[in-house]
Amino acid sequence: MRNKRSKLAAILLVASLPLVMGESCEDQRAIEMNKQQPTYRLTHSVERDNINARLKLANDPNQIMWVYCLSDMGNVILGSPVRGKVSSSRKRLEPKTGSGTDGSHVVGIIGDNRYLTDELMGADGTYGESDDYVYWFTPEGQYFQWSGRYIESNAPLKLDRPIFNTRDIDYQELERARKAETALKSGKKVNIKSGKKVNNNLEVGE
Repeated sequence: MRNKRSKLAAILLVASLPLVMGESCEDQRAIEMNKQQPTYRLTHSVERDNINARLKLANDPNQIMWVYCLSDMGNVILGSPVRGKVSSSRKRLEPKTGSGTDGSHVVGIIGDNRYLTDELMGADGTYGESDDYVYWFTPEGQYFQWSGRYIESNAPLKLDRPIFNTRDIDYQELERARKAETALKSGKKVNIKSGKKVNNNLEVGE
């Protein structure tokens, strides 16, 4: 009986050796590779710079931006100035799920009630996710957001027929926007009735 148990234990040990040795070899390769070619260590994150810069820009309620709505064929259907920013319908002021109440924990708040939830509020003070897009700033600080496919290069490319060209900025409308922003910000948290009004042509009125 003991001999049978010993033989069984030996078989199991031998059967497990390739797996153990395989895992050990893979780990050893990874260790060796990290020694030879360590991952580049970031001392400053440009990604965090961009995220912070976007949050600062998008959180200005009197910032004037522009939105251009494109058809599936790439034609511009609508262009409009935007006060503040465009918002995604996926964003919410309240968590989507919750269970019970507990006053001793930091939880989601729905109306006057506090609920336990596994959702976390984002840096912009909302729940949910934005639509998929990438964004960037030009060297002069102009903000762009794009929700389609894209190519990124560290050298400029010649395009035959671009719909938009970042070099062709309407500086007259940009100047009107700057004046409109100044007018909007002069009232700070002034209500609409007593503050200066700005129409869709970015003209300032009382």
